[in-house]
Amino acid sequence: RKPKIAAQRASDAFAEYLLEHHHEATTTHYVARLITRAFSLAHYNIILGAEEIWDVGTTTLLGGLLVELEEPLKEDRDGEIIECNWAYIWGCVGDCKGFHYSVRQDSFRDITSANRMGT
Repeated sequence: RKPKIAAQRASDAFAEYLLEHHHEATTTHYVARLITRAFSLAHYNIILGAEEIWDVGTTTLLGGLLVELEEPLKEDRDGEIIECNWAYIWGCVGDCKGFHYSVRQDSFRDITSANRMGT
């Protein structure tokens, strides 16, 4: 029960903060700062009202913002140069998995594969 409550509080706080502040983002660096702040508020909301830190549950969280880029970014995807007009800027705490679905290729790509390198 505690992990479920922690997860709900964290995801609600994270999403609420980004919904309220995403319009402030003018650069990808600022988006990263917003995401960092959203993680901080997620943590704060997990422990809010607890008498002891050990009374709360733990959770994992992956979240971010999909943003349109002013200038396309060229990315090498398995030898094919792709021009990207959008970027998903994200952060992760814990052992989360995230995937990108390509309509053009009708396939999924693990965007968190580096999370488990060497384990």
